[in-house]
Amino acid sequence: MELKQSMGVPAALAGCPEPAQAPPRVADPCTIVIFGATGDLAMRKLAPALYNLKADGLLGEVFAVVGVGRDVLTPEVYRQKIARDVREFGPNPTDVARAEWLSRRASYLAGSFDDEATYRRLREHLAERTDAPANVLFYLATPPSLFGPIIERLGSVGLADESPSAWRRVIIEKPF
Repeated sequence: MELKQSMGVPAALAGCPEPAQAPPRVADPCTIVIFGATGDLAMRKLAPALYNLKADGLLGEVFAVVGVGRDVLTPEVYRQKIARDVREFGPNPTDVARAEWLSRRASYLAGSFDDEATYRRLREHLAERTDAPANVLFYLATPPSLFGPIIERLGSVGLADESPSAWRRVIIEKPF
């Protein structure tokens, strides 16, 4: 007996029910540190994506964002920027309360990505925030030439070190 493909599906699988998918789960409490926080990727994609995750119930209450960038901004100006980016590039209409929820959890640290002092200040900033979860996701929204130096400096100041109660992750976001 010859098995044929039907609409790109092998005949052996045709008519089989779709495998059950587990429902999405709420993310672990975490702090997302965005390198390149004032850039185009963060503005157009990351802020609206975080807003959408909250809208879908996938971000818990224990959540924080720390923006790291070369632009000198106060934390309040950065919070206003996040709210503005969500309104401009997020869904229309935007739930103002949800956008404010996200911006209230944001802080900002200015510094050069190739200066180890930036990473020491980041380590201190994370340690000082009592509202920030111990799990940290580092999101590199930077040019690829900075990926290696950023990761090396995270390691050199101990920010990449995990503990039994706190994970660390690095996401590199660039098309290659």
